[in-house]
Amino acid sequence: MKKTVKLLFVFFAAFVVTALAAASASAASCGPDAPWSAWSDTKPTQTANMAVEEATFYSYRTKSTTSSSSSSLDGWTRYDYAVTGYGSKQGPVTYDPSGNDRKVTSERYVTSSNYKTVYKYYHWWDGSSHYTVAWSQWGSYQYKQTVETDNPLELRGYSSDGTPEYKYYYNGTNYWVVYPEGTRQVWVSDNYATRYYYQEPIYTYYFYKWSEWSAYSQTEQTATSTKQVSQKTMYRYRYTAHDLGAETVMTQPTCTKTGLSARACKNCGDIITKTIPKKGHTYKSKITRQPTCVEPGVRTYTCSVCKKTVKKEIKTVDHTYKRVVVKATTARNGSIKSKCAVCGKVASSKTIRRIQTLKLSKTAFLVNGKVRKPTVIIRNTNGKDIAAKYYTVTYSNAKSKAIGTYTVTVKFKGIYGGTKVLTYKITRPAQVSGIEQIYEKGIYFRWDKVSGAQGYEVFISPANANEFKKVATQTNNRLKNSNLKASIKVKIRAYVVIDGKKVYGSFSKTVTMKPFK
Repeated sequence: MKKTVKLLFVFFAAFVVTALAAASASAASCGPDAPWSAWSDTKPTQTANMAVEEATFYSYRTKSTTSSSSSSLDGWTRYDYAVTGYGSKQGPVTYDPSGNDRKVTSERYVTSSNYKTVYKYYHWWDGSSHYTVAWSQWGSYQYKQTVETDNPLELRGYSSDGTPEYKYYYNGTNYWVVYPEGTRQVWVSDNYATRYYYQEPIYTYYFYKWSEWSAYSQTEQTATSTKQVSQKTMYRYRYTAHDLGAETVMTQPTCTKTGLSARACKNCGDIITKTIPKKGHTYKSKITRQPTCVEPGVRTYTCSVCKKTVKKEIKTVDHTYKRVVVKATTARNGSIKSKCAVCGKVASSKTIRRIQTLKLSKTAFLVNGKVRKPTVIIRNTNGKDIAAKYYTVTYSNAKSKAIGTYTVTVKFKGIYGGTKVLTYKITRPAQVSGIEQIYEKGIYFRWDKVSGAQGYEVFISPANANEFKKVATQTNNRLKNSNLKASIKVKIRAYVVIDGKKVYGSFSKTVTMKPFK
């Protein structure tokens, strides 16, 4: 403690000497005659002991322009371009090269011609009504007539020398007989295309750039198209009174002694000291012994400076009752107790009777195409039903329709514990039994009814063979058979109909029937 006080005193003494030296060097730093600070664009936070002035300062830069045939110049910004001429003529090309400022001309030219086939025919004529294939056959046939058609003419037949003869209708009804003279090609039209010539543009590019910004001054500047101006508000200040800095604690106060602090003026360095009052004891508390329902506790207060301690008693607390559940099962009773978690005192207790009955309402069903499932019966030793909130029931197939074995899982919760798996079956119709032959106003087969069956199929075979054939389908349990003349074997099976299909039970045992004597 003495070493700490000594170090603080040395620091304080050095601080005072430095502050006095600063005050001597700037005797006029606080007051109406204090010098102004340099101009700055940061506005000072004004206080009651500070005078602030502000003024507008200006900076500017100028714009230069130039042009070039190059699309970019280092250090310049391009702002426009223009077509100032065209290059030499190029082409021809078959596509239209228009675009990109090109100068384009075009012309049409013949690429090919189109022709058609004309069919030529002739005959020699005597000037009256006779004609022939050759001039030399009769001397009077001296006039040759020719015709041309776009399509071949209709064949009339053949002349005596085998030359084919064709019909040429000259007025829609009457025709001449003509002979083939070959074909020729006749021009119809020309095909044209367009070809193009082009000249590439010659560009002139225009650029500008700005000079560097000038230094800020109070000389006013005006912006033009070639001159940009920036202006900002600048500030300067001076102190009109002391501006004391943060308080420095030279000697820390304790719970029994005062302390000492000092503040220095940021401008002239004057030192202002102040006595710091005693703190008094700074107690921190903690429970050093927890109170219970049978014993009081203790809270201890300790001064963090001088370590003085004060102890106070904490009253005993109420019993901490908690609900303690021992779950009942199928093997034992359970209980619900209100029991103190500290001393174990029991305020109340209630017995939960064990699960005595846990079964299904039915363990077997006959298949009938509908969902078949049982309910669960759960009772305690008093024979009372256990509420459904204390268990969950899960069916292995809640929509069970098909023949098979299924499970029901009962899982207890709340004040009951344990899990039980029960099973039930969906079966085919039972096996037919009790087959006999009776005489009641006739000879009948009869058999015992099968519960749930919708019908029966009867099969018979000669007694000395196993050649069974279905002879009847019955909805009741008897069949008239008055014509039995020899011994037979009989077997019967029951069925139900599901979705239009029969589901059969097992065949009965084979029974031999003899004729009545």
